[in-house]
Amino acid sequence: MSNQEKIKDKVIRFRLSADEDEVIRQLANSNEMTLSEYVRRRAIKGNINRPLMAKSKAKKVIQALLKLEPELGKQGGNINQLAYNLNKANKNNYFSEVDWQVILEEFNNFSANYHQLRNEVNQIWQLLAR
Repeated sequence: MSNQEKIKDKVIRFRLSADEDEVIRQLANSNEMTLSEYVRRRAIKGNINRPLMAKSKAKKVIQALLKLEPELGKQGGNINQLAYNLNKANKNNYFSEVDWQVILEEFNNFSANYHQLRNEVNQIWQLLAR
């Protein structure tokens, strides 16, 4: 497009009720757009993908996730070390069979909780990437 085609010097006026005006203004605001930009995009492109949250909130969520990621990595490493050492102790008959079953069940629960948290964090990243 040339610069001449990009100039927005045309005005369209139309009537709407106070309620309609308020709804359109709220929608434009929630999408972090000017009123003109919102109406223009809706008229030309149809639906607008609404952001999950305001940019300022998204930045805070991203900062929190960036702090959480290294800690989750460390905890994953700790779980692997714990599994290695528990298996080593079990091979050396350090635990009774009953104790080993209790330890194994607790470890599996702990590991499952870690993996669930990791999956939830990944889902948050995917939502933010939209």
